[in-house]
Amino acid sequence: MSNELICYFNGNYLPADEIKVSPFDRGFMFADGVYEVVRIYKGRIFLMDQHRMRLDRNLAEIKIPFENTNIIMDIIFELLRKNALIGKDAVAYIQITRGHQLPRSRIFNPDTINPSLFISVNDLPLIQNSDVTSVMLFEDDRWGRCDIKTILLLPSVLASQDAASKGFGEAVWHQDGIISEGSQTNIFFVKDEKIFTPLLNKRVLPGVTRSVVINICKKLAIPLLEENIKVNELNLFKECFITGTTTEVKPVTRIDNLTVGSGRTGKITEVIQNEFYSETNDPKNLIFY
Repeated sequence: MSNELICYFNGNYLPADEIKVSPFDRGFMFADGVYEVVRIYKGRIFLMDQHRMRLDRNLAEIKIPFENTNIIMDIIFELLRKNALIGKDAVAYIQITRGHQLPRSRIFNPDTINPSLFISVNDLPLIQNSDVTSVMLFEDDRWGRCDIKTILLLPSVLASQDAASKGFGEAVWHQDGIISEGSQTNIFFVKDEKIFTPLLNKRVLPGVTRSVVINICKKLAIPLLEENIKVNELNLFKECFITGTTTEVKPVTRIDNLTVGSGRTGKITEVIQNEFYSETNDPKNLIFY
């Protein structure tokens, strides 16, 4: 069977190199679109309902009239089949832009533009019980609605590249001395047997994995507080971890030049990790082909 990646674009399943996007697509012109990344474990979609709810909210926030997000699940399963990924560990990327508009204009009429839907799937081996990572702090210079998962990612791209070039695994944003989130993750801290995470606001994306961790804390009766985390108080924390769809739950042992705790995975972080992996095998969180 060919190794050529088959993707979905506006009603068609095509090899990736045959997909043609108009240069007048507003996603190309203005980064006018939103996206989701969904994890697939052994061919089963993890937390699809939560991802779809966030996608619907984000579409509404930027006024893209796309009402057929219920078709996405079936498209993902068809792509898994076409790419010989049934029963395997994978990740799906979903992007919806406002669509093609000619001539180019900042003003749009939602009644005359058809949104574009692109979906791809790729294999993604399990990263459970993966190594620890380090993060680098950056002054947050992104736009003001980071709670919307838009394709406007240039600041995160540049920060991630800078962090990687200096040997860090993730870039973490802060503004006015307050930590917000990572370039593609949410962040948690531990001290005094309690977990702390930044408050949800317009600078923090409500991550799906973040919500899983919060529910785990409720289930295990681990105190969790959502509050402002100050950069100048990071030395008070004994553990740190980041979360995301492809990151899962990853321990952080260094923040800039600061070693977190013992420099190893903390005991509470390990508890959260193990319980999260249990959630990825729970049928209530999975949709089967």
